[in-house]
Amino acid sequence: TSTTTTFAGDEKSLIILCHGLLGNMNNLCYGELARALCGHGSIFRFDFSGEGPLSQGNFEYGNYVKQVSELHSVITYWQGQGYTIRAIVGHSKGANIVLMYHSFYPPFVSSHGNDDSDRDEDNKNHEVSTSIPLVVAISGRFHLSQSPSNRFTERQQQLLREEGKFLWKKLSWFMRDGGDGGSGSGDDGSVKCRTVVRPCWVTQRSIDMRAHINMPRLLREQVNHASS
Repeated sequence: TSTTTTFAGDEKSLIILCHGLLGNMNNLCYGELARALCGHGSIFRFDFSGEGPLSQGNFEYGNYVKQVSELHSVITYWQGQGYTIRAIVGHSKGANIVLMYHSFYPPFVSSHGNDDSDRDEDNKNHEVSTSIPLVVAISGRFHLSQSPSNRFTERQQQLLREEGKFLWKKLSWFMRDGGDGGSGSGDDGSVKCRTVVRPCWVTQRSIDMRAHINMPRLLREQVNHASS
């Protein structure tokens, strides 16, 4: 997965930015947002798997739970580096991911699981706090039971009914060779370029996975937990 970090001096606080559907860490205004926020701590941006030109894996339409897990891996990694996560910020699908986070990883979940009954004192000392003081959701979608009516064409919907999947889009990026860390130049000093293409297939299973996410219930549970 491709990542970038904007460090703010020696301060050990971090803000994590999460992109939306069909997005990546460099599109829209994420670079500008990172620069604007770096006065409040270091900024970490990353591509969810299957999205962006350099990330591993295949695109998945309804993989919200998987992306929440990936966000958790990012959070626990930086906590392991001694950073305090000050905020998680998400746009569009990323907004849903950050809102879902505490439903799947409630504050002060042990790294050994949710069941405290068989944990000894040594294990209790290995708890990782997943409590995030600030969650910022920008243009998230409240109801996920149905996709927007204009998102898929009639032909795509027909293919979904008949074949169970369809090719939604092909995303492409024109990149200098070495965009993953190489020089991008030939021996004669010429710039070498390549096109990265990522097909975005939508399956009935992925649509069903998305439809089964009950955002109103998840948010109510979080509010009730916070007030208890």
